[in-house]
Formats: sequence, structure tokens, C-alpha cells
Amino acid sequence: MTSGVIRRELYDGLTSPVRGEPIAPPTLPTLWRTGEAWRGRVEAAQRSGRAERVRRGLYGPPSSPAAGDDALLAAIVAVGSRMSTAFAISHRSAGLLAGLWVPPRHDAVVEVTQVGPISSTAHADVTLRRYRSDLPHDEIRDFLGLPVTSVERTAVDCARTLPLARALAVVDSALVIGADRGEMERILHRLRGRRGVRAAREIVALGQPTVGSPAESVVRAEIVAAGLPVPSTLVVVDTPGGAFELDMGWIDQKVGVEVHGRGKYLRGADPVSEAVRREHVFEAGWSVVDVRTGQPAWHYLPRVRRALEARA
Repeated sequence: MTSGVIRRELYDGLTSPVRGEPIAPPTLPTLWRTGEAWRGRVEAAQRSGRAERVRRGLYGPPSSPAAGDDALLAAIVAVGSRMSTAFAISHRSAGLLAGLWVPPRHDAVVEVTQVGPISSTAHADVTLRRYRSDLPHDEIRDFLGLPVTSVERTAVDCARTLPLARALAVVDSALVIGADRGEMERILHRLRGRRGVRAAREIVALGQPTVGSPAESVVRAEIVAAGLPVPSTLVVVDTPGGAFELDMGWIDQKVGVEVHGRGKYLRGADPVSEAVRREHVFEAGWSVVDVRTGQPAWHYLPRVRRALEARA
């Protein structure tokens, strides 16, 4: 198994076409081996709190409680330095490296896909979650010296293994940064008959590149899972006051859904301008259902259903 060349257009200095925000992979930490000549310095740094143990014989900068991914990123680097079998970082771990909207992790378990059989000893390693699968060369990329599954293969693997709402967020984010839906479909065809492929095929078909946040993906997934019509994403509403965007909606029924989080206002959104925009949308005959980030589906789904039924 030989890693291919990284596709820089999917990782380097990207800007989301949806919100104009930079998309970039995380920075990997540097780890130190205690077996090197400056072992005493590394151990002294650990005692003083300037370093922490990542894996046996490997130490890195202390992880920040505010940055939950620090420990996992250090663990990914450690895995890359010690694996002796053909492998690639995969699933959510690969999604983290690609900057995809993977669900947060509260542990440092690294997911890898191995080409060969997995020994009983390897299964006993609780710091790794190993998957056994064939990995063609064109589904592997090199990420700063680490073999990592391509964005398309990563999205497919997550779609096969994650719950619908989380899986759709990963697929959406992959499409946002330019992943090829046709390539995802080709991978799914090659994996036909495997566990989770049928569900993943539906999730890939549902994915959209015009999504502004993982919260929007989760709400859209819950709407579809409830048996409601599939909404369009990033709906443009023409009004006498100009054209305004809604996160998602049904154009024929003139029903929209807006997903609100505190981040929008922390990034400088003007509440007065938002109120004026909403007023123009209402004047254009639209009904808008507001959803707060993290709000349970049973809070907003009845309101969405009622709004659609009123416009049927």
C-alpha cells in the first residue's frame, strides 16, 4: 500500500463558498521520543507540566482543555510513528485531519484501516480502533507524512458507521470543500454488499455543498428522518428590499428554516440588520421556523410540520 500525493485543493487555504470562512486542516503537534539523547530533558518537561505522555516512549506538548482535539491529534501522530503494518488513518480521525465536521471526541482513540488481517494482540490495544478493508492507492493521501484516507473515502466510511445526522454533517462538509460526489458513489459501488453501504448511499445522495454549519446538517437530517419533504439548502428569497438567504426551505410552500447559534453574533452579525432581513422575508410571504443550535428535534419538528401543512 503506497500513499498517494495529497490533493492540495481539498486541504490548503480553502474558503467555504457558503460563508466565506477559511477551511484548513489542523496543525499536527511535534512529539519527542524518550529514547533520544535528550531523554532527561523530556522527562523533566513532563514533571514540570511542559510535556505530557502521549503513548509509551512518546511525549508532546500538554493538551489544552479548551481544545478537545489536541490529545487526539497527538495520538494520531504517535500512531503514525509506531504502526508496522500497512494502514491509513481513517474514519473520524481522518475527518479531523481534513477539517470535516466530524462529531467531537472525548477520548484519544485513533481510527485506522488496515489492509491485512488484524491480530488478537492488535485488537487488545484500546488506543486504536482498527477496521479491516482493502484500500486502493487512489483512496489514500499523504498528510504531512501520514497515510490518510482521501476525503471521499473518509466521507463514505463515516456515512457507513455514524448515525444519520452526524454522517450527513461529514458528507456535507466534504462537498463544501470540493469533494467529488461521483467519486464517493464509485467507492460505494466498489464496497457494495458491505455493512452500512445502503444507508451511506442515501446519505451521500442527500449531501449538499451549500451548507453553512454542522448544526444545519443535523437539522436537515432530522427533518428527512421524520418523513418530511427534503428541503433545499441556502434558499434565496427575492424581496422588494433585496435578495436574502435562508439556511434551508421549501420554495413552493414558501417555508424556511433558520438555524441560529451564538457564533453568528460573536463573528459580528448585526441584530438590527438581521431583524430587517427577517421583516423583508415575511413581507415576501414566507414563513420561517427558527431552530437554536443543539435544540432537540422534538422541539422544532412539530413547528416545521405545521408550517408545511398550513401552506399545502
